[in-house]
Amino acid sequence: MIFKAAKAIIRYKDSFFLQLRDNDNSIPYPNRWAFFGGRLLSHEEPEAGLIREIFEELSFSPKDPKEFYCWYNIKTKTHIIYFLIELKKKESFNNINEGQIGKWFNKNELDIISIAPDVRAVKSLL
Repeated sequence: MIFKAAKAIIRYKDSFFLQLRDNDNSIPYPNRWAFFGGRLLSHEEPEAGLIREIFEELSFSPKDPKEFYCWYNIKTKTHIIYFLIELKKKESFNNINEGQIGKWFNKNELDIISIAPDVRAVKSLL
């Protein structure tokens, strides 16, 4: 079975907001930094799924997400649609409902932290 997912590249200037995935071996890429988002429900459009996931995970309703890139993760058999969410101010996102924590990183820091393949797949495009 092939899955579909929507991921949010949340950006403010040269910084990106990522989640540290749970340290749970039952999920893909535990304890690594990844974009927020997740699998789409059956018959759910990617943008609608993204908005649902981001609201569930951050209690935040993204404004005007722009489809940015698509990538297929062979390991998880998931077709990922990335959306760019450009923020006008740096949000603190105090209500994180998924993952261990959320944190802002500048682009150079992405080279020194343990990132999940979904981040690695688009890092050079950011």
